[in-house]
Amino acid sequence: MENYVLEAHENAPLIVSFAFNHNGADPTPYMDWRLNHIEQMTGKKLSKLYLQDMRSFWYQCGADGTGQNANETASFIRNIASQLKASSITTLGESMGGYAALSIGILAEVDSIIAFAPISFFNQQQALQFADLRYIWKMLESNCLYPTATADIGTLANYRKFNGKATVAYGMQPELKHVDSTTFDAVHAWRIKSYFPSVNLEGFPQSGHLVAAHLKDIGLLDKFLIDRIPSL
Repeated sequence: MENYVLEAHENAPLIVSFAFNHNGADPTPYMDWRLNHIEQMTGKKLSKLYLQDMRSFWYQCGADGTGQNANETASFIRNIASQLKASSITTLGESMGGYAALSIGILAEVDSIIAFAPISFFNQQQALQFADLRYIWKMLESNCLYPTATADIGTLANYRKFNGKATVAYGMQPELKHVDSTTFDAVHAWRIKSYFPSVNLEGFPQSGHLVAAHLKDIGLLDKFLIDRIPSL
C-alpha cells in the first residue's frame, strides 16, 4: 500500500482505517475485505480512507502522506470528510492502529472510534514505569520532528475532550510470545477509560491480543462493526 488509499462516496459514512504494525512486511489496507462485505450486507456505500505508518512509530509522526504528526493527520481526515460531505466519521484500528484510531480520532473530533487492543501511551518512561516493554524499541527509535500530545492518552485528555462514541475492545487470554500481554491490554484499556470515562470497554475472556480475529472466528465481527458505525 503506497501512502494512503481513498475510496470516496459523497454523503456516505467515512471509515478511517489505520493499519497495524507490519513488522517489515508490505502492509495491506486494514479491514478492507470486511468493510466491503459490510457494504454488501447493508446495501450502503462507505467512504474508506486506509492509512499506514511504514516506520511503525504508532502514528506519532503522522500517517504516511498525510502530515508530520498526529495533529496534521487529524486535519487531513477532517478535510477529506468535508470534501466528501461525509454523514459521519469513524476511526478503526487494531494494536498500533487501535492507538491511532483512538488518539487521532479524538484529535479529529470524529463521531465514533473502534479501537482493538490499543496501548495508552507511546513513550519509554511510561513503558518502563508500567513494565510494558512490548514496543519500547520503537519508542526509542521514534524521532518525530513535530511531536504532539498523543504520546500519552492522559496528556491528550488534559487539553482535548471527546464528545463522540468510542469502544475499546481487548482480549484477556495470555499470548505465547508475551505472557503478560493481555494483562497489559486490560491495564491500557482501563487507563484510557480513567481519562475518557465515556469510552465503552469490551473485554473478551477467550481472546488474546488479536481481538478482531477472535470476533471474526466466533461470527460477531460484522455486527460489532455495524453497530458502531453511525448513519449506517
